[in-house]
Amino acid sequence: MRRFVRWSGWIRVVLLFLLPAVLAGAGGLRGATAQVAVLDATQMGAPVDLNPGPWRYSDRDEPRFAEPDFDDSGWRPFVFGRSLKSQGLKTPSGSVWFRLHVKVAPGAKDLAVSLDTFAFQLYANGRLLAQAGGYPDKPAVYNDVTRVVALPPEVVASGMVVLAVRAWFPPIRGFSAVNLNFNKKIGNAGVLETARKERVDQQLLNSLYSLMVGAVALVLGVWSLGWFRMEREHQEYLWLGATGVVMFVMSISNTLVTVLPVSTWTGLLPAVTINALWAASFVLFVCAFLGVRIGVGVRVYCASLLLIPAMVAAVLEGWLSPVFFAMGLTLISIPMDVVAPWLALRSYRRGDREAGLLLIALLVLTVQDLLNLADGIWVSMGHPRSVLDGLLTGVRLGPVALPQVQTAYLVFLLTVGAIMLRRSNLVLRQQQRARAELEAAQMVQGLLLARSVATPGFAVDTAYLPAQEVGGDFFQALPAADGGLLVVVGDVAGKGLQAAMRVSMILGAVRLLPEAGPAEVLERLNTLLLQESAEGSTGGFTTCLAARFHGGGGVTLSNAGHLPPYRNGVELELEGAFPLGVVLGARYGEESFAFVEGDRMLLLSDGVVEARAVGGELFGFERLRGEAAETSEAGALAERARSFGQEDDITVVVVAREAKAAAGEVGMVMHSVV
Repeated sequence: MRRFVRWSGWIRVVLLFLLPAVLAGAGGLRGATAQVAVLDATQMGAPVDLNPGPWRYSDRDEPRFAEPDFDDSGWRPFVFGRSLKSQGLKTPSGSVWFRLHVKVAPGAKDLAVSLDTFAFQLYANGRLLAQAGGYPDKPAVYNDVTRVVALPPEVVASGMVVLAVRAWFPPIRGFSAVNLNFNKKIGNAGVLETARKERVDQQLLNSLYSLMVGAVALVLGVWSLGWFRMEREHQEYLWLGATGVVMFVMSISNTLVTVLPVSTWTGLLPAVTINALWAASFVLFVCAFLGVRIGVGVRVYCASLLLIPAMVAAVLEGWLSPVFFAMGLTLISIPMDVVAPWLALRSYRRGDREAGLLLIALLVLTVQDLLNLADGIWVSMGHPRSVLDGLLTGVRLGPVALPQVQTAYLVFLLTVGAIMLRRSNLVLRQQQRARAELEAAQMVQGLLLARSVATPGFAVDTAYLPAQEVGGDFFQALPAADGGLLVVVGDVAGKGLQAAMRVSMILGAVRLLPEAGPAEVLERLNTLLLQESAEGSTGGFTTCLAARFHGGGGVTLSNAGHLPPYRNGVELELEGAFPLGVVLGARYGEESFAFVEGDRMLLLSDGVVEARAVGGELFGFERLRGEAAETSEAGALAERARSFGQEDDITVVVVAREAKAAAGEVGMVMHSVV
């Protein structure tokens, strides 16, 4: 649970900028008669600020209020920059009027009025000069857009200009507590237009900055999702990816709301909804990153964040007071702002250096959010703009002010990006080290397998096709003193480097037992593997078949859970037994068979029968029987299994008893792909 909701930023858009400007659009007060105070702007140099007034206000709506000779002396005085409540006024609903009498130099040229508002109509001496925000048919709350409206020469000819602003108030409960900031000035049209363009340029710069931050978030998000595909156990990559992608969409949404004159319902609510999704994904990321279990409590909290758009809608519809909204938003945000840094600090103190880096980003976001929340509550309660407002305007780089919220986001993204870069470098080094170890194991395994030695009177043909760089299958053919041959074929559970290391150990042990019987070989290997497991190495069973081919004829077999061999294409029935490394003190029986000149023995691993075609069909035992009856080359059978669809290591060993005439010329052929 943590910090994430820049909601107060959005709330400020709704409550501090959006709505205040709406009422502000209700612009102008001041009597149209001699009894009403007049603003003297005859000696203006720079544009004159119209906010102080003296304005007059009425919550009624009559067309005659636009007339210059209308007597508004009975209207209530009004000052922009203060809340309705502080001026003893109730929250209106619908259209209201503001009037202001301005004295200008008679015949002054190039005069204009600038104003920021939403749904409004501006009259000067009874003439309608401008309107916006859906007036007069469908008024609605729109984002503020600065307008510069020129005053016609005939309006200023007499030297007295009566400004009447008809503005529309949304039906928001408690809106009277919100300060009405209405940026209105009168002055030279060129000067006002220059100021308007500067503001537009600043808004454009802010939008570009927001899009830039969003682009950084998108890059980080896509990068994180890529890492998640490779390391599914790291859920923080998934949620960081979601956070980055949603932040990119959020930047686009925020930009559209800022630069386009869209209504609150069509612009702000979708943006707030996207913000809520970002907040939820951010909560899940921080939890996953810090190892906090994402249980029911976290999920319920994330669901509560998604209620914020409904709360905004309730404010816009007048069902919820802005004050209660700001306080409710604070209650939702405070746990994130406080708990997230505390969890990061706790992890850092336990030795997690990455948590220390994340703590920096969380503190930046927390400070930003707390300032926003405090400012939002202060203003929604009807107080004047607080000192915090100056801290929230942005980070200045010379004449440019960069939005503070976006800067906080950027700090977070760069910090987390640094963490990801550090992780990727560590993973890269680990992969390089593992690759070097695999290459070394591959070389060692190839050397060990290649050290099988030919025996006069026998032809040994082998094929070994590992499914990965190194495999878990093994075989060995060693000559015996009586002119016979010891052949061992097996399969270690698992794959990769660990399986290869166990294969190397087994092959080393087999080479010390060239004169042992098949059962003794298996029993010695079983003891060795169990000792290895007892010393802390990862356990696992190993299937193995040992065959002693006697120099005078015949073969003795002992099996430890391995596939039975085929003699002249016929499967031999052997007594079953436990695989190696399972039962301490296991005994393995021996069975003898005839093996005379011209006979052929096929020994293989289960990678042959478990080869699977694209459609799911297995190579299977039926197909193996047909192959065994005709196979005399190990490589041919191994290649057929691989082309069928290799999924596991494939080992094939063919031992043939040669005629005496050729005995002295017999060698051993090994087909290996390592």
